[in-house]
Amino acid sequence: MKKMKPYKITSNAALYRVKDAGQVNQELVDSVDWPKSKVMLGFDFKQLPLVAGKPPRFKVSKELDHRIACYSPGIGLKKPEAFPAAGIEVRSPKSFAELKKVNTLCHKAFYKQWGKLVRHDYKAELKEYEKDYLAKTQSLIILKNGKPAGLYSHMQFQSVLGMKLDTLTWHNLLPGLSLGERRSAHYQAALWLKDTCTTKIAVVFSLFDREAYEFFSGLGFYTRRALFIRRN
Repeated sequence: MKKMKPYKITSNAALYRVKDAGQVNQELVDSVDWPKSKVMLGFDFKQLPLVAGKPPRFKVSKELDHRIACYSPGIGLKKPEAFPAAGIEVRSPKSFAELKKVNTLCHKAFYKQWGKLVRHDYKAELKEYEKDYLAKTQSLIILKNGKPAGLYSHMQFQSVLGMKLDTLTWHNLLPGLSLGERRSAHYQAALWLKDTCTTKIAVVFSLFDREAYEFFSGLGFYTRRALFIRRN
């Protein structure tokens, strides 16, 4: 069989193309070149809608972090189904200092919950993100009783295919919210994304983050790329 060649090599990834998601398995991963210098290995495939409650599964080693790159169905978002406020408020950060404080709080909570499943250099990546990108984002703070309960951030990036995309750089809620409060926060965050994103929306997240999957599947997102990340 002819050895598959990457269609794109980026600063941190080797990217390949296959016909459909079902072809992505450990045998395929083992058959391609994945340089040690590249953190990520990616496979593009035919567009696959995110179905609520049914995230895609890849028969690939659990030693790797399984992620998917997902996209809105068009420019921006359609208006999401309304949900009561339930005591949740949202606003933009009042200053960069506040944004940095809330961003750090949310990343620490995420690491506390999922630290065993993320890369060993997660904290170093956070510092790099704060230094190089955070100030360039548009961000929305989720509040409960006046205290931070989550954060959503996005900024424009150019994709590996040359498209300008509104890319979510953070999209998580803090623990401790009720189901109704979380649904309200998701609704208000979706309204904000609809109002502030001017291009197609992109997001990458790990498949262990089921809340992210359910949020974006509910907004009609689809995936066309699986990414596998070395944790060490």
